[in-house]
Amino acid sequence: MNCPVKDPIDQTLANTVIAALPARARQNLLADASFVEMQSPGVLACAGTPMAHAWFPTTGVISVLTPQAHGRTLEIDMIGFESVLDAGCALGVAAPAFDAEVQVTGHAWCIETRALAAHMQTSTILRNALVRRLYLSLAKVGQRSVCSSFHTLQQQLCRWLLMSQDRSGSPDVLMTHERLARLLGVRRAGISTAAGLLQAAGLIRYLRGHILVLDRPGLLAGSCECYAQDLATQRALVDAPALRLTG
Repeated sequence: MNCPVKDPIDQTLANTVIAALPARARQNLLADASFVEMQSPGVLACAGTPMAHAWFPTTGVISVLTPQAHGRTLEIDMIGFESVLDAGCALGVAAPAFDAEVQVTGHAWCIETRALAAHMQTSTILRNALVRRLYLSLAKVGQRSVCSSFHTLQQQLCRWLLMSQDRSGSPDVLMTHERLARLLGVRRAGISTAAGLLQAAGLIRYLRGHILVLDRPGLLAGSCECYAQDLATQRALVDAPALRLTG
């Protein structure tokens, strides 16, 4: 599933967690990491099972899913270049509470969780960055709950497409209606109806498992306020200076 690629040099700053590290700490971390391709569909983590590796995506999309009975799932977080799977290492959590799957093929820096834990012992900046990403995930889970409870499926689909495009860097998303229904926790017929309305409005084109974004401003207008709120929270946590505690 994870194939090494030949040229990692240009990707050393593509993940914001890694890019925020001082040069020496970044070099030390990447010396223990491998630059790999994450292929979709691919399972990276299973709830209750210790993770052997952590993933710092540079492109592509990872979906964090809450497993339910009878095989049903719900995407509660989306991880891309702005974050890491699994930031729980910063709190000494070995086994995640959720599943994680590659939703859109891309690349990532992959490092053994034991090696990541060792680097956190010597880099306060790395440890603080991972804790911030945990808080970012918590905020996105809360926003996801609001979105699924109060906003229409069409608005949720617009938001999902915008978030996916942000992380994949491409207007072309390889995604079937069935997989989208699984991620959003709805019936496939509902996705088909919502996607059909977006296509009729000229915002997307759907063909053979591909969703092509044609009108991003139109998707922004059709999305709920949750997308803008997610961006605002991300910028506040990623760009703001770290809180320094004394005593």
